[in-house]
Amino acid sequence: MISRTIFTLIFAIHLASPLAAEEFSDLSPQQLQESAVEAVNEDDSQRLLKIMKEMQSRQLLFFADTSEEDCNREPDRVGILAFRPFAWGFARKAYVTFLKQQQLEMGACGCLTQLMTFDAFALQMTGAPAATMDEAQYEILNNYQRDMGNQVADAHRAHRQTNCEAN
Repeated sequence: MISRTIFTLIFAIHLASPLAAEEFSDLSPQQLQESAVEAVNEDDSQRLLKIMKEMQSRQLLFFADTSEEDCNREPDRVGILAFRPFAWGFARKAYVTFLKQQQLEMGACGCLTQLMTFDAFALQMTGAPAATMDEAQYEILNNYQRDMGNQVADAHRAHRQTNCEAN
């Protein structure tokens, strides 16, 4: 029943004329979600429609754009990343940590791997793409991950909870 209601409301949002959402633009993602629940409980479809329009404009919850190109990029399994045990996984962790750090610095949300390819990251960090990376260059990635991994992960998690997601 609720799925049908949500589907109907999403469809109505696309067909409806733009609605003013000024009263919801200052709410946090958490407050928006709570307002949506209240609107459903109160059977206030007009208010729910406005809230959902605001959620859609912020790409929150089920309105998040899942069709983003390059959103699931992975490092190529070439060179040292192909033959050294666990190297691909460690390099990938360093890549994701770097992208999280970039997202924090920009204050952005969204897809991490859309920011840059693994080879662009590797070139910036080590001076070599994955295919030609040597042991010393690979160790630069390992050291970066070891030094920054937990710190960046914690800060990024807090950033996403505060700025990107409704709880």
